Amino acid sequence: MKNKTILHLQSGDGNEGGIANYISLLMNSTEMKKYSHIVVVKKIYKKLYLKYPLSQLIEFNCEYSFINFFKRVFKLRNICSTNQYPLIHSHALRAGLICAFLKIFFNIDFIHTNHGLRFKQKNIYKVLFYFLIEILVLICSTNYVCIRNKDFIYLRSFIKFNF
Repeated sequence: MKNKTILHLQSGDGNEGGIANYISLLMNSTEMKKYSHIVVVKKIYKKLYLKYPLSQLIEFNCEYSFINFFKRVFKLRNICSTNQYPLIHSHALRAGLICAFLKIFFNIDFIHTNHGLRFKQKNIYKVLFYFLIEILVLICSTNYVCIRNKDFIYLRSFIKFNF
């Protein structure tokens, strides 16, 4: 019987793109069949049931601002508390930041998958801000997975843990 649950938290629609395909591949792998899967999506619609046929879907909008950020953190904590053994698997930096605060406030573990370093994609004025968020997520995560080898090599050159 499945008693451990993985909550796949993503910041996009949940249906398209590399992150959605990655989650779908994870859920269909032999190793992951022993877990119950919950995919946390912005909005539930029919196409998502086809994308994630063996999982439960929960609506949760990862978009936040300074005003509603902590409301999102507490709402995700409530979602976690409804599962006996939850493990959060965050995808992308926006979802990772929410999970970092879950770890800081409630000691809820999470694994973060990095699909590309966001600070390398920003203009010069935002680089430091996004870099600090990326490092916070890396430090707070139980494990940190890099999809791209060049991101792994870059981060591993000055941070020696959590990979």
